[in-house]
Amino acid sequence: MHLRSIVLTLTVLAAGVRAGAQDVRVEVVEAATGKPIVGANVALLDSAQTIPLGGGFSDQSGRTDLRAPSSGNYRVRADKVGYDTWISVQLRLGDRPVIVRVGMTPTRIPTPMLPRSETACQQLTGPGTPAGDVWVELKKALTASAVTEAQGLVPLDVDLYERVLDRNLAVLSERAEQRTKVSRRPLTGISWDQIDSSRRGQTSNSDVYRAPDAATILSDQFVKSHCFAAIRGYGPETGLAGLEFRPARVGGQPELAGVLWLDPRANALRSLSFDYVNLPIPLRIARTTGRVEFQQLPGGQWIVPRWYIRMPRVARVTSTDVRSPSISRDSLIGY
Repeated sequence: MHLRSIVLTLTVLAAGVRAGAQDVRVEVVEAATGKPIVGANVALLDSAQTIPLGGGFSDQSGRTDLRAPSSGNYRVRADKVGYDTWISVQLRLGDRPVIVRVGMTPTRIPTPMLPRSETACQQLTGPGTPAGDVWVELKKALTASAVTEAQGLVPLDVDLYERVLDRNLAVLSERAEQRTKVSRRPLTGISWDQIDSSRRGQTSNSDVYRAPDAATILSDQFVKSHCFAAIRGYGPETGLAGLEFRPARVGGQPELAGVLWLDPRANALRSLSFDYVNLPIPLRIARTTGRVEFQQLPGGQWIVPRWYIRMPRVARVTSTDVRSPSISRDSLIGY
């Protein structure tokens, strides 16, 4: 994170009539112009700057209110894609409210100019590298998306579709379901016995393939178990900055590989394209695909307006050759 002390402005005022104890009133503006910044993810941190203790998004006037769980020492952090992360000095919260004016400075998102490579994938080491710089910006949007979902800030009406396709992607059957006022994306997935008909009953109910959420990508376990490379957009993603990831270990358990796509011009996280890799041999017949799209609302919250996952369906097929009728093999029958 790049912290610029010259843009830090902090004011402590006497308690107002409407404010209570341990209240923090935050105003987020552009440091150079004083223009309100809408949709900044503002969080209250403990004194060690490690644990978020609550947060919200700055509104149309750049303001949001936070409340500490008790008296003590805290810091305020403000994040938004396209701006340097801002962290306040240590605040002592007690009987009087604190007003914090946050001056954020635009940052330049580097455009990676790296072609896709089998050797460029490395562990994330923080800012200062192409992958690290792109991750800093992506992490801001992913964190805001995770906060939106975890706090149930945006109830949505959701349409779910489960389709069975043949090998040529024609729809054989479809089941639709509607859910209203859903605050979290339904964690529906595809189970093993839906894709490998020859092994029904041989696996546990935990063998389910799902589209990843923001919290999964942000987790320390995910970051440490994958390598990353900054790549330039291609095809439909031309002009976007991509962060490609794949498992650090080859041949382990089924894992995720893919690309997170960031739009440097709009300061927006666009999508996550992913595949499952290290799959059992029967499922390696055809590529798995999936996509999660992201959208920032006018109030700053991030939602997933659309996502899908597609897995192959395989079956054990006996040879039709009369000379060797006992030979069977795994065959792709659809998706």
